[in-house]
Parts: sequence; C-alpha cells; structure tokens
Amino acid sequence: MYRNGTIQLGDVVEFIVTTPKDERARQRKLSVRISESAASGAINPQSPVGQALLGSKKGDTVTVKAPGGHYRVKITSVHPDH
Repeated sequence: MYRNGTIQLGDVVEFIVTTPKDERARQRKLSVRISESAASGAINPQSPVGQALLGSKKGDTVTVKAPGGHYRVKITSVHPDH
C-alpha cells in the first residue's frame, strides 16, 4: 500500500512514458497496478518498470533500464488499489 509517500506493491500508478524517437520525445499516459499476479494491466514488480517505480513518489521522474533501451517515466498519481 501507499505508505510514507512511496509506491508499494498493490498501488495503482499513473505515469507518463517518454521515449526518444527521431530526436523528439513521444509521450503516453498509463495507469497500472503494481502486482505479482498476472492480472491484465498489472506490472510485475520484478520487471524493469516495476523495479523503477517501487519506492518512488508522485512527481518523481525515473529512468527505466529495459532490454530494448532506456526511457523516462514521470509519476503523476499514486493511490491504493481498492
């Protein structure tokens, strides 16, 4: 759950993904739940984006180090999954 302002397992996180492409930033907004289950729309905490998000806070921009390259994620909202 969302404690002390940091993202924890089970939280729902909204973020904007920025990836470099042809010298321009491409952005998209996503809303996901951090979960170890294989539920649709969930991010596994062991995945590159899950590892980058856990422990971060709303307003943080983190770098995701994925096998296909690095990209930035700006966290815009965090709340517990109900």
